[in-house]
Amino acid sequence: MPDKTASRFDSEAATWDSNPTTVRSSALFFDAIKARFPQLARGAEKKKRALEIGCGTGLLSVHLAPLLDEYLCFDPSQGMIDVLESKIPSLPSGTHLKAFKELLTEPDSPSLGGKGVDYAFSHLTLHHIPDMQSSIDCLAATLNPGGFLIMSDFEHSPTSELFHPKHKHHDVERHGVVGDEIRGMMEKAGLKGVKVEHSFDLPKSVEGGSERDFAFLICMGRKQ
Repeated sequence: MPDKTASRFDSEAATWDSNPTTVRSSALFFDAIKARFPQLARGAEKKKRALEIGCGTGLLSVHLAPLLDEYLCFDPSQGMIDVLESKIPSLPSGTHLKAFKELLTEPDSPSLGGKGVDYAFSHLTLHHIPDMQSSIDCLAATLNPGGFLIMSDFEHSPTSELFHPKHKHHDVERHGVVGDEIRGMMEKAGLKGVKVEHSFDLPKSVEGGSERDFAFLICMGRKQ
């Protein structure tokens, strides 16, 4: 994620959680994860470790962190990290969530403490990343054997550029992701059993005052 994008998110951090569309998309992704990984939903992964890139204010993180032993959050925006850290005291007792102002570009980052993770998550981040393959390679390399990479973003379509207003187009690298392209990148990163499928539709107001539904993909792969 370019520095200019991090600066834009710094300025939006204080009001980020007041956007119902942003809150709703994270909730829908959380539901999609629980439906496909019931072991997480029933609390059977409490001894497992996870990370999330592009965590923002933690709209997804605060739901997932209590289900795992340790949850590491990464975001290049200090404003977003500050808001997330303000939520930590309110999390359920025993939740271990740590936040880092970092993009996470290397799997041996000191922030990981020399250990791998069992889950790596990403939501609405891929469309901001210039080199998706490098990012997916990095995330795959952080996984312990048997670990899962689980990513979500809106799908590219003829109208997907409406997802962002025109004055924000300079902050995005692509207007949505292409399923076959992401699948190929995950397989190239060495992940097995890769699945890329529709997870939910998100209604969103667009410029001009109308509302459009945007399809979201969930992308999943496992490290052997």
